[in-house]
Amino acid sequence: MHVPDLPSSERFSLDETAERWAAFAALGAVAGEPGGRWYEARDAQGALRAALRPPLVLLDASGLPAPDELARRAGEGPGRYALLLMRSGAAALGLFDDVELVDHKTFKRYTVRGRGRAQSKHLATKGKSRYGSRLRLRNEERLLEEVSERLGRWWADEPPPERLYASIPVRLAAQLARAEPPPPRALDERVRIPLHVHAPSNEELLRVHASIARGRAWSDA
Repeated sequence: MHVPDLPSSERFSLDETAERWAAFAALGAVAGEPGGRWYEARDAQGALRAALRPPLVLLDASGLPAPDELARRAGEGPGRYALLLMRSGAAALGLFDDVELVDHKTFKRYTVRGRGRAQSKHLATKGKSRYGSRLRLRNEERLLEEVSERLGRWWADEPPPERLYASIPVRLAAQLARAEPPPPRALDERVRIPLHVHAPSNEELLRVHASIARGRAWSDA
C-alpha cells in the first residue's frame, strides 16, 4: 500500500494502539492489504482518509488480521513472544511477555573468515580450506545448536511463546532448521522483521524490539 506523505506519519506506542484504532475505525470503511502492514480508512466516496500500521508485535506471519481481530489484540496486548536476531557468528534472543523482557541471551562464536565470509559458505563455493576451517565450522555448528536449544527451552515452557519475530538470513534459517536439537516449528512460521538490523547484541535486541512495539498513523487532517 502506498500511503501519501508517509514521512509525516506519526508514531505511537503499543499502549496507545486500542485508542488509536478506535479513532481510526470511526473515520470510514476500513480495509487491510492481504499480507501487508497498513490498514486504510476511506470515506463514502472512496477517498483515503487515514492509514494505520499497527505495532508488529500484534501481528503474526499471516499479516494483517481482520479489523475486529486487530481491535481485540490491541485491547488484550501481544501476549508472550520471542525475538531472534542472527548473523554469522552472533545471535541475540529475547523472550517477552506483553513487551516485558523476561529472558535474554547473546551468543558469539568465531565463524567468519578474514574477508567476512562464513566458513560454511566458503566451503560451498571454494572447497576445503586449511588453517582454522575445522574450528570455524565447529563454532558455526555450536552457535546453531545454542540458538536452537534456547528457543526449544522457551517453547517447552508453560505457556509457550505464541510467535517468533526474527531477522535471520535465509541461509542461516535453513541451517538452523537442521540443527540438533531441532528448533520449534515457530521458526517456519516466523514473522520477518522489516528493518535493517545491525550486529546482534543486547543493545540491538532492545532497539529492534522498541521499533516493532510501535505503530504509525497517517491522516489527511
